[in-house]
Amino acid sequence: MLDIRHASTALLFSTVRVECTSPDGSTCVGTAFFFEFRGIEKHVLPLLVTNRHVVEGSVYAEFLVHLACKSGDKRYDQGDPPSGDSIRIRVDTDNNWILHPTEDLCALPIASLLDAADTDANRIFYRPLHDGILPDERELRMMAAVESVLMIGYPTGLWDRTNNLPLIRQGITATPPIVDYEGTARGIVDIACFPGSSGSPIVVAHEGAFLRGRSLVTTKAPYVRLIGILSSGPLFDTEGSVEVVEAPATRVPIARLGIPVHLGYYVKAKALNYFREYAMTLSSL
Repeated sequence: MLDIRHASTALLFSTVRVECTSPDGSTCVGTAFFFEFRGIEKHVLPLLVTNRHVVEGSVYAEFLVHLACKSGDKRYDQGDPPSGDSIRIRVDTDNNWILHPTEDLCALPIASLLDAADTDANRIFYRPLHDGILPDERELRMMAAVESVLMIGYPTGLWDRTNNLPLIRQGITATPPIVDYEGTARGIVDIACFPGSSGSPIVVAHEGAFLRGRSLVTTKAPYVRLIGILSSGPLFDTEGSVEVVEAPATRVPIARLGIPVHLGYYVKAKALNYFREYAMTLSSL
């Protein structure tokens, strides 16, 4: 059984492989992750976050969620280990996703979906990312220009189908985390961007001691900071120009003449704070 006390192992249970179906029956695959705003009037408000372009034009989305071993603990206590089994959840995409007004992001409130699936027979298991791991400006300034990062997702739709697990890829920041690339809420990582990776969370993760500037930092708990969400990647075409393209994975093979530049563009995690306002509205109802 996996030891979910390790930061990288817990991240395996933070994402889902979202399959979106269009009116004509065609499908595309992207990555979404669980995210929670905590401490809003003592409410926990779970969301499923992905890129807007992953769900646009679809009529419904489906994803698998893990089931927990049955020990009687409540879902938000996260005390039950994963059982190895999963169930499929389907949601209509029309009017259910909250669209970010300026960034390629959207969020789906999932409290009711999880409550419906979380029964005496089935107890949901997941490890949500949350607003407590969003780095503030001070933390971003302390980060080096080159930071080791992990990206969790489903490149070209690949996954461990038997165990319902994503793939973890490792890379580095290609632009300093504190800098807004070209004046936008974007950054770049040195990780190849493939279809299916859209919506993948990108995190700085350390276990034990690590360097921060010239200081050695030691923590008892794993240090995890969500710096962004992958949204697109540049392609070098046959005419010598570079094009930035969005890339949800389709199940229909498409011939592309572009050559990946082994870079990924991400929306900075601070953009998630837009959904906080929505969460606060829900908590006041």
